[in-house]
Amino acid sequence: MQGWPNERSNTSNELHAYWNIRDELSVHQGLILKGSKIVIPTKMRKEILIKIHAGHQGREKCKQRARQVVFWPGINSDIDNIVESCETCQHHQHNHQKEPLKPYPVPTRPWQVVGTDLCEINKKEYLVIVDAYSSYPEVIPLSSQSSKAVIKGMKVTFARHGIPDIVHSDNGPCYSSQEFADFKTKWGFKHVTSSPHFPSSNGLVEKAVQTVKNIISKSIESGTDPYLGLLAYRSTPLDNHKSPAELLMGRTLKTDLPVVENQLNVKDSKAVVAWKTKKKEIQKAYHDREAKPLPPLKQGEMVRIYDQKKLMWGEKATVKEKIAIRSYTVETKDKVQYRRNRKQLRKITSGHNETSGETSRDKVVTLE
Repeated sequence: MQGWPNERSNTSNELHAYWNIRDELSVHQGLILKGSKIVIPTKMRKEILIKIHAGHQGREKCKQRARQVVFWPGINSDIDNIVESCETCQHHQHNHQKEPLKPYPVPTRPWQVVGTDLCEINKKEYLVIVDAYSSYPEVIPLSSQSSKAVIKGMKVTFARHGIPDIVHSDNGPCYSSQEFADFKTKWGFKHVTSSPHFPSSNGLVEKAVQTVKNIISKSIESGTDPYLGLLAYRSTPLDNHKSPAELLMGRTLKTDLPVVENQLNVKDSKAVVAWKTKKKEIQKAYHDREAKPLPPLKQGEMVRIYDQKKLMWGEKATVKEKIAIRSYTVETKDKVQYRRNRKQLRKITSGHNETSGETSRDKVVTLE
């Protein structure tokens, strides 16, 4: 690499667009970067645009997502074009109904207040739970709209993120049952329902439900992965330049867009790695006090395979090859091959009479 010429006119046409930002460009591990964003070559831009538009979000959301990790001259215009020309988005753009949201006190921490609602997409039932602090949505498939199914979905989610202080919902049958009232009391959260004659007062979750429905419906219609669509939404920055995932989890999620590795690191990652390394060393020291390595097996040696169900040494086999440090392929007399850890293989001592000189223990476990 010889650097830039003194005059713009001395560069190729392809590099003219980079002239004014030449001082912001660098090379890292074979990648050209503008700051911390990867500069995408022309032949890869169509593929990256499709990934940016995963979930069929609007122009501004797609631009916000792209600004985090990738760059090329004219990227904003290209994003405008792919969104405007997307047939799936054209089919859905006039169906979006904006609902006024009821203002709620701003929560002071993640997962303190959540809103929840049910929705049906493509004849399947879903429970949507959205965190009021981060706007992060959880989407749980349901077997039915019963209280039992909804409670199970909430338990799975609360076990992951913690029990919220307040749960908002509408006044549907699954939320107004005695079963749900018992669940609320046992798990210790406050349940706030919207007015029976004004269900849109559950505005905390109304927009999230519509967003989730759009992502899943458009993904199904376009044949793309709805989970990648949800990942794209969760990792797209909000107006405060933080994504729902960052606000809830305190970290940047890895998506299908290329990203510089250090953008995925968390604040205390070095301390956590040091702690886990020390913990593994202590565990190894305790484990190894009464442990010793088993001698390696050689190709052609006879062994018995440990039967995990019967908890005894069972079928005889021949060692075929060693495929890892403690992993072997063995073959039975019926030519059936198994991969087993060294600990699951007991060498048959050479010169041992397998027909008349076996120990009583070997005779018990012989399957022949």
